[in-house]
Formats: sequence, structure tokens, C-alpha cells
Amino acid sequence: MTRRESRSPKVVEPSELVVRGMPVRSLDLSGLSIADSAAAHLAALTARAAHAAAGLVYLADGEKLRLVGAYGLPDGWQPSGGLPPSRTIGALVLASGQPVIIEDVGDDERVPPNSPISDVGGRAYAGFQVRDAQGENIGVCAAMDYEPRRWSADELAGIDSAARLCSTFVSEFGARTECDRRRVYLDAMLDRLRVGVAGCDPDGRLVFANTALGRLGLDQHLHVRHRPDEPASAPLARALAGEVVRDVEIVLAAPDGDDRVLLADAEPLRSAGGEQLGAVLSVWDATRRRRAERYLDAERAVAEALVEAHSIEQAGPIVLRAVCRTLGWSSAELWLADEEADVLRPIATYRDDDRAGLRVPPQLSRGSGLAGTAWHRNQPVWIEDLDAPDALISAEGVGDSRLRSGVAIPVPNGGSTLGVLCFYTDVAADAGDTVAVLLSGIAGQVAQFLQRRRAEDAELALARSKDEYLFLVGHELRTPLTSIASYTELLAETPGLDPDAQRLLEVIDRNSSRLRHIIDELLDLAALDSGHADLVWEQIDVAGIAAAALRDTRTAAEEADVTLHARIEPGLTVEGDGERLRQVFDHLLRNAVSHSPGGSVTLSTAPVHTTEVEIAVADTGVGIPTDEDDQVFSPFYRTVLSREQQLPGAGLGLALSRAIVHAHRGVIRLTPNQPRGTRAVIQLPRAVAAP
Repeated sequence: MTRRESRSPKVVEPSELVVRGMPVRSLDLSGLSIADSAAAHLAALTARAAHAAAGLVYLADGEKLRLVGAYGLPDGWQPSGGLPPSRTIGALVLASGQPVIIEDVGDDERVPPNSPISDVGGRAYAGFQVRDAQGENIGVCAAMDYEPRRWSADELAGIDSAARLCSTFVSEFGARTECDRRRVYLDAMLDRLRVGVAGCDPDGRLVFANTALGRLGLDQHLHVRHRPDEPASAPLARALAGEVVRDVEIVLAAPDGDDRVLLADAEPLRSAGGEQLGAVLSVWDATRRRRAERYLDAERAVAEALVEAHSIEQAGPIVLRAVCRTLGWSSAELWLADEEADVLRPIATYRDDDRAGLRVPPQLSRGSGLAGTAWHRNQPVWIEDLDAPDALISAEGVGDSRLRSGVAIPVPNGGSTLGVLCFYTDVAADAGDTVAVLLSGIAGQVAQFLQRRRAEDAELALARSKDEYLFLVGHELRTPLTSIASYTELLAETPGLDPDAQRLLEVIDRNSSRLRHIIDELLDLAALDSGHADLVWEQIDVAGIAAAALRDTRTAAEEADVTLHARIEPGLTVEGDGERLRQVFDHLLRNAVSHSPGGSVTLSTAPVHTTEVEIAVADTGVGIPTDEDDQVFSPFYRTVLSREQQLPGAGLGLALSRAIVHAHRGVIRLTPNQPRGTRAVIQLPRAVAAP
């Protein structure tokens, strides 16, 4: 066979020749084989350029040379792998860093014994290095003939050109391999996202959609080219038109009414030069977030209704409407338990517009209907399908055959039930954990409202009873006290009365006067607390009341060896009842004197900014323990020190003073006096000057 004879290229297995220690850059050739048409054509081009019978293309793969392209090899020849460098001419090309030109392998000492070229009958060889763009060795491009021959300069130049062309091929192959690798990596990464991602080209054709988009249920809804106005397609279509889209809501309706809410972002894709490449869409499931927001809104609406309402009859419809609109349900009822009659009675109902005329029964017994069943069991009852043959309660049993599901939630009160909340839907649905938590929480809110209202009603009833009791006691005690005082006065005026009898009558008169004073204070306190006290409003000169109170206290102060001091600023006026305010001045001064024997008491008045007047009574007495500060204004309370020192008083003065001050829109407080004693401070609004 001559070197001119035609040989068709044969596809053979890759040859792997070891090139350890050689200055060769390793390539990723996982996607390239000897069957690659481009590599085979390069081998054929090399052979033709050198007018040779065969052409070979080897590329570096780790520490080996892999035969990636071959032309003109003998039929059935299979190159062996793992040959040491000493047996390969290709390794000699890489090691020398120069082309290796051999006219006859039998006469060239550089050819290793038993070289693979001998296995195929090769006699002449010309191999050139294949380099990358940085000049690093990446392989060998060679021509081979089966007879000894001389290689002309043009033939060698052709092999060199083929080697350079091979470098370009390898660079393109590497770029393609890297592009494929990145595409595979990107596809794998996008498919593992929980966010749905899709992209379209400039013509609106969908070119990519990850698996998450299918899980979200949108893979069948994106039709940018044909239906750009469809809710699922609209964000991508808008982005394709140049708009940046954020947080567009997409609602996917479900047959059971449990719609899914998706949020979408979309924006156009452009090249670095501004060319429109298409648009990208990202979508995520916001159903839970939207549902949680709606549930929070419902709880807030229920809480506001219960705070503002004066009765459960007023709050009930608002509560039911808030829950039904949140969950998309059509009907609701609130039943309260009548413990004496042992029945449930409807307090509030909600119906959507086309059910507004429906009526509920006036009462339900235990175990009757959905509400009665929940009341009897004292636990929630959910009927998923009222039309089911084995349903506990039928749709007809709730008064509307269009209803399909119902739930009843007891309104708890410890271990018992105050009432029942019932809700109905038009579709068969099962109870979800989140819905159950929402309804249980709302039932708890209703229970707290009912308990609070009952406590408030009981407190009002107790207050009314107390007031009635005090008025009754006052009336029943005042009558005999008046008689005692009158007869005591008559007896005291009897001529020739024994001196001992006279002293006894004085004691009776003094004690009856003290008792009458306590009764008056009790009745005043009850009238002020209930708002029934009549106050005469006028402008009051604070200095005048203070001076009068000091004058009337002087005798008691002298008896207790107490020095009175006054720091009164003139011209201060307040609006109020002069007699009531005088009661406060008198009590605070008497209280300070009785607790400060041998000490001093100071009454002072001063303006506070331009809107208030401050009145203070400071003493140097025993003071008040800090742990009793919150109790001293309670009726009948006396401090431990007062009881230990047996100081007189019924414990009504401070309570009455606070009631009077509050009636005048003021405040009163007790603070420690320095270095010892107590300081009582009152702040009252200043009178508005007449125009």
C-alpha cells in the first residue's frame, strides 16, 4: 500500500498514553471522544495537508494523552492505553517542546522500542504541538505514513497549520464544554429552588421553566405570546414590554374554595449593550402569609369590636362578620347558654346578602343541631359534608340546604360552656389546624368579653347595693342620733343638774357628734363615688380657703403643741365647690396636726406652669410606710403607725378627700417629707379668666 492510497478514516477507541512530568495543561475531555466529527475531520485535514496516509490528534487528559481524532488507521486496530512515555513519539513531542520529524522510524534512534507506531506499520512521522491561547502545551497533531519518506517544507507547514487549527477547535470545545457545564449547573440549581422561575425570549416564547413553577401550578398558565392578559402571564408580558414588576398577586382558584395566592416579580433581560434578550419571572407561594395576615386582621377586628361594644348583642354581629369575611364563609351564629332554662338562645347572626332572610330557631336544647351538639359535648364539632348519608347533622337541619360544611366552637368558661359559635360554608371542606386555632382564639376572646361584662355587672350591682346600704344606714342612724342630741341638749339645760350628770351629758354629746360626723362622711363618700353628689361650681379664691382652714385648725394645733406655717400665694383661683374643697383643707390639716405632736405643719400654695394650682400640707410626724402608699386612700384604712399610737380617726378622711379632688378634675398624692414626715400634694386646674 502506497502513501497515496486512499484510506477511509476508522473510528477506534481512545488511546491513553501516559505523559507524567511533562509540561502539559490538563483538559476536561469528558465530553469528547474519537468519534467526535470535528476531531476526525481535523485528523483527515492533517493527513491531506501533508499528503500522508494517516492523521492523528492527541489531547492532554490529566497525565495521559488521549487520541481524540484519527484518520487512515488500519482496519480493526485498537490502541492500547497506559503506555509509558518512553514508548510514545507523541510524548516525545511534548517533552522536547519542538516538532518531531521522522523520515524512517527504523533508522531514528529517538523512536522508543516497541512504540505504538510499529504496531500499525507506520514508518514516517511528523508531529507538532497543539498550544492554547496562553502558549501552554495541550496536545499533539501529527501526520503518519506507512513508508519511509521525506517531509517537504510545505507539508510540515500544513501540519503546523492543522495543529494551530486544532488549538482553535480545542478552545471552542472547551468553551462549549464550560457553557454546557454552567447550563447544567444553572438548571440543577434553579430546579432546586422553592421559588418558581421562568424566562421567555424577545418574541414571548417560553424558553425556561423550573420544576418549582409546576409545583406552584403555573406551568400550564404561562402563554405570553397568545394570552398575555391572563393573570399568570401578565407580569412576564409587562416585563417583556420593559416594565419592572414587583409583588403582583396571582390567585389560583380551587374547587374547594381554598384558593392559592402567589406573588410574582418580573423584569426585562438586556445584554450589556442594551439589546432586549427577553424577560424573567419569579413566583413564590404567599398563601400562608396572606392567610396569616387575614387571620390577624380578623382577630384585630374581633378585639376592636369587643373593646368598643357595651354588650354581646352589639359586638356579636361584628365578630361573626369579621370571621366569615376572612374565611370566605357564608353564615354564622352566636348562641349563649341559658343555664336556668338549660337551652341555647341565639344572640347574633350573620348571613351573606342572598341569605339575609333566613331565620334561626328561638332556642336549642342539648344535643340538638350543630350548636346544641357542641354545647352537649363541650368540644368543637366539624361536619365536613352536611350532604353525606352518615352526616351527624344535615343541611336541612341548619335551615339552609345550600350549606355544605359547618363548624361549632364552644365559648369556654373553665370546664363549662358559656355559648357556641357556629360557622357554615357553601362547599364541602375539612377543618385545618390553622382555622381551628383561629376559631378557638376568637371563642376565647368572646369568653373573656362575657366574663368581663358579667364581672362589671356584678361590680355595678355591688356598688348600687353598697350605696343603698349606706343611705339606709345613714337614714336609720341619723334619726336616733338627732333624738339623742336633742334630748341631751334639753337635759343639759335642766336647772340644778348634778355636776357628774353634766359631765356625762357632755360625753354623750361629744360622741354623738363624732358619730354624726362619721355618718356624714360615709354618705358624702358614697354620693361622690356614685356621681350623685351635687357640686356648686364657682370661682374659688385658694388663699381665702387656706387662711380660713388655718384659722380653724389653730386651737387643735396649740393643744398638740404643733407650730403652723403658711406660704400662701395670693391671686390663685380654681373652679369648684368651695365647701367641698374646704373639707379637703380641713381634713389634711387636722390629719397632719394629729400625727405631728410637738412638731410643725406647713400649708403652701403655688402655681404650676399656667394651668394648675398646687396645694401642699407638709408635716414632721411619723410618716407613712412605703408599703402602705397604695392603701391609705381606701375607705376605713388606717396605717400601722396610726393604730399603734392610737391616733383618732375612722379612716375616711383621705378617701373622701380623694373623691372630692377627683370630682374637681384634680389629683392628690402623698410623698415623704424631708427630713421626716408626710407631704400631701393636690393639683387642681386653674380657673379660666373671664373675657
